Amino acid sequence: MIDYIKTLISRLQQYSKDLNDTAIFAEVPWTFIDDDGVKVIYIFRRSKELLISKQGNVTTGYWEYLPVMQSLLIEHSDRKHMYNQGFVDNVVMALRKDGTEDLFLLVNQHEIPDLNPVEYLERKIQSGVENESIKKQELPINYKIALKNPTRYIIIQTTETKTVFTSGNVVLDHDTENLLSDGTYITDKGFLLTIVNGKISDVKEEHNFLITLFLILIVLAVAFFLIWII
Repeated sequence: MIDYIKTLISRLQQYSKDLNDTAIFAEVPWTFIDDDGVKVIYIFRRSKELLISKQGNVTTGYWEYLPVMQSLLIEHSDRKHMYNQGFVDNVVMALRKDGTEDLFLLVNQHEIPDLNPVEYLERKIQSGVENESIKKQELPINYKIALKNPTRYIIIQTTETKTVFTSGNVVLDHDTENLLSDGTYITDKGFLLTIVNGKISDVKEEHNFLITLFLILIVLAVAFFLIWII
């Protein structure tokens, strides 16, 4: 089990808080099961005092964050130990004893009453992977598009999940990098882009637009002719 937890911790290091943010772990009932199978609670007081409770018997110690080592110094029972960061958040604090691969795993008993962090760590990894995937998909991709009449260039910002001419995509003037002014523009590929507030509002193909315009003109001409003969 401990080897599997070590594997999970190694995958979570990029999502870890830093030990120098002592507010993350101060005044929290950090709990572990010792070698005798007894529950032990550590409380890191903001005063740097360390409270250790075992079967209701409380002893005190001292703790300090050492910036030069980016490590946590823990002192109790006339012993001092240096721990490096493995993974830290408000639910799990995994520390590595300096110079070793020994893992000191503490669990916030308010968040995980059964003190088994495996399911939480697995969910944390899955959540991190999903968030990274979303971020990757949503990274802006810039497309340089040529306009005609007059010839100029624009930049359309989109993502991997959307096509270039999707409504809502941001459109910039290539030269100024400012939002493109409201209006209708024709690309060199024959698309008519309607821009409102710097974003694509509507897209039509030029030949379809011309056909529609031609039909409208015919209808108007017929209407005027009927009015004239009446």
